Amino acid sequence: MRRIKANRWVVLAVLFLFSLLHQADRLLIGPLTTSIMNAFNINEAQMGAALSGALLVGGVLFPVWGYLFDRYSRPRLIALAAAIWGATT
Repeated sequence: MRRIKANRWVVLAVLFLFSLLHQADRLLIGPLTTSIMNAFNINEAQMGAALSGALLVGGVLFPVWGYLFDRYSRPRLIALAAAIWGATT
């Protein structure tokens, strides 16, 4: 029984760190917008389109992820989500 409780704390810590990094990643876009635009040689309209596209994709996929998390193994889905997030940031 103690081992199960210890594992829950480890899972909670990993999820907390994942959430913290995810939010930091999202919040850094604003202050870095000018640098990103200069690095990729894009204008404000293109930057806005990229940010809007990311929000739209998230809005469409969040319900899909919710369904998957309700139906399938959460630890594997969390690992998959972390891998996708890592590959796309």
